[in-house]
Amino acid sequence: MNSDMVWPLGKKAAIGILAISVLVGCVDFIDRLIISSLYPYLKEAYNLTDTELGLLSGIVNFTVAVLIIPGGYLVDRWSRKKMIAIMMCFWALGSGFSAVATTFAGLFAARFLIGFGEAAYTPATQSLLAASFPMRWRTTAVTMQQYGAQLGSMIGIGLGAFIAARWGWQHALGIMCIPGLIVGLSALFLHDFPNQPRQEGQKQASWFSVIKKILTTPSLLCVYLSQSIKLGYTFTLSIWFLTYLTREGGMSVEKAGTCSVIMLLCSSSTLLISGPINDWLRSKSRILSIRVVACLLLTGLVLSQIALLALEPGSIAQVALLIAVPLVCAPLLGLGFALNADLTRPETRGTAVSIMTLSMNIIGTGGGPIILGALSDHFGLSGALTIMSYALGIAAVLYLILSKTYSRDLAKVQ
Repeated sequence: MNSDMVWPLGKKAAIGILAISVLVGCVDFIDRLIISSLYPYLKEAYNLTDTELGLLSGIVNFTVAVLIIPGGYLVDRWSRKKMIAIMMCFWALGSGFSAVATTFAGLFAARFLIGFGEAAYTPATQSLLAASFPMRWRTTAVTMQQYGAQLGSMIGIGLGAFIAARWGWQHALGIMCIPGLIVGLSALFLHDFPNQPRQEGQKQASWFSVIKKILTTPSLLCVYLSQSIKLGYTFTLSIWFLTYLTREGGMSVEKAGTCSVIMLLCSSSTLLISGPINDWLRSKSRILSIRVVACLLLTGLVLSQIALLALEPGSIAQVALLIAVPLVCAPLLGLGFALNADLTRPETRGTAVSIMTLSMNIIGTGGGPIILGALSDHFGLSGALTIMSYALGIAAVLYLILSKTYSRDLAKVQ
């Protein structure tokens, strides 16, 4: 049988791991993104600047960044399913504390705890998925897991706007505490795979040597930086879209929230179908799949520039083009995780995913909202988005470089 089609842990166990991974990503991003729908309320309640609003989103991702590599290394050395359960319990407690915070400092601290709880579940779930699914279906599996996060983002923004308009923004913050505990504890029933035993006399590679090996692989650096830089714009656009439409386009919070949900629905739908398409392209030519994504990133840059520079804020045409930007860039996310799995060995994969997630959180989902907030305070929200859209062009160039280095680095791993 072709090794690319072998199910290492069995098909039933793999599907169970995928189902829990999707739920974990979903409930996580509901709470991570729900706060962006509350920006207008928080700005009024605490008299916050846009930079401070960005910090409430960014602190979660920066906390993840601080702990993600130790968490990933522990995933490789201990238990993946136990790490998911423990981290999700911390995350759920942070969600609960958010609901009772009465000051900006208290809310900031609660968001810090949420980030602490998210520090290791991504390397744990990605490591499990990469080890459970055949290479032929690897991109589809990791894309579906990322779809759970996209689905959670969509639900979070829509749910936050709905609850805040009817019962107050405080009630929206702690909505996922109990579901988070339930999903996290359910991970204890997953089928984990044992860590690879050492041969007699063989020394276990040190943490630093593993990290050095990963960071000296050019293809992995291109994957990490392109993922992170791209997220720095598309993620930031998604969470600031509601505020942009209310401030620049004069929309109500609920109407702008609906547009934000549509944006996330479109991008998550594209992400979901891009998994099988990427797997099909990779079966024909892995280099072709990389170049296709580079072209999509350049398309997203062109759409952003037209929407922000040539169209009236809040118009149907502008909203449609801005919604299309994360839609056309969505295939990069699943492909990036699959490429990361291609270029690393199973015993170091959790650490590799943690480094990738570290980069995505510092540069992308953590740094992006804060950078945009700071730019907005100086150039306005529209100007800040225009400047940040050039990140898509940089990500495209990195993927074109990756198309030249991938085959050589893959041969070294194999």
